[in-house]
Amino acid sequence: MPRFSINHIDEYSQPYPVWESDNLSEAWDQLDSLTATMEEAHRPLSGQLEEIIRALRGQIDEAEAESNVDAIVETLFPRG
Repeated sequence: MPRFSINHIDEYSQPYPVWESDNLSEAWDQLDSLTATMEEAHRPLSGQLEEIIRALRGQIDEAEAESNVDAIVETLFPRG
């Protein structure tokens, strides 16, 4: 399962992915692109783009937090 994804809802109210990645750098690039699109739009469609941006930013924040915890654990308890 990809670590980062953007989903849309189909006619049966089920989410389906329209973008997926396991790479944090790609997720940041996608977030920057979406944010730029929203800033250029005069009126985003009913908050959908804002919701997508919030969801992706949450996924990125969670991944970075996990990475920081892993680094702290590795520093305190090195393998070897």
